[in-house]
Amino acid sequence: LNFLDQKPEFFYSVTTSIDGKSFVTPRGWEDLSDMMRLYELHDIQIDYDLVYQYLQNSKIAREFATYYELFNRYKKEYQIESIFSGEVSESLMEKAKESSFDERLAVVGMLLDEITAKIRKVNFFDRGIQELRALLKQAKGYEGKELQTKIQEEKRAYEEDFEQKKTAGSLNNEELYAKEFALNFLTGSILEEQNFSVIQKAYMEKVAELKELIAHTNTSLQEAFRFIEQAYDGDQEMVLFVTELTVGSHCSYYISRYGSEEYFKYNKELLLEERKMDLKGKISELEL
Repeated sequence: LNFLDQKPEFFYSVTTSIDGKSFVTPRGWEDLSDMMRLYELHDIQIDYDLVYQYLQNSKIAREFATYYELFNRYKKEYQIESIFSGEVSESLMEKAKESSFDERLAVVGMLLDEITAKIRKVNFFDRGIQELRALLKQAKGYEGKELQTKIQEEKRAYEEDFEQKKTAGSLNNEELYAKEFALNFLTGSILEEQNFSVIQKAYMEKVAELKELIAHTNTSLQEAFRFIEQAYDGDQEMVLFVTELTVGSHCSYYISRYGSEEYFKYNKELLLEERKMDLKGKISELEL
């Protein structure tokens, strides 16, 4: 995302030369992103050859591959998790303060990518909990054999509906995760349980996991704001960070649902500054 923010003209490109037609499409970026996630998961190197399979323009593919290599270098040098845990060394803080503007943009982009991944994980888990809660409410009030039968019936109907929607391709990744989360809960001893309080306890354990994940993510977001404020004396880095959190669908949903004091503080300051500039502009329009 940070790369395309800096070079939006690379999002879609179709050119023709003596070597033939080269093209880069939004779908290509999306497929590349999915493949990169898989490569990173299995610790497989991502290079120009892989990038070019999805971005079939040598210039764009090479620039992105170089950017990604630089991104990973900064990721190691800046010890990203130490920033999120608030354990930034003096030497690292000095490095950040003395860094070039391009390096600062890369680091802010790195923080955004990592915090977005954490937030996305929370949102998926949250959606799974909501899906499971709605399913279990159908069995509330039942006990004994009736509860056992009800749970099994609900799972069967839910599974059939899920398979139909999955086959039709009408579910996005978040919906797929949520439904699989609910189905995975309804396995083993839960299907044989005749006491609703036992099922409720197992459900609340999942809720506790979600709360712990939210607390950890909130801390990471708070520390990211603190690092940017302490490391960079200008406003541009903070403006970029707040703006991307605002326009990112996962981040904006998370903040609207769980809040972030630091986000609201800096967003308010930015809005006030925008209003001042807007007012100055309107006043200047009235001057002779």
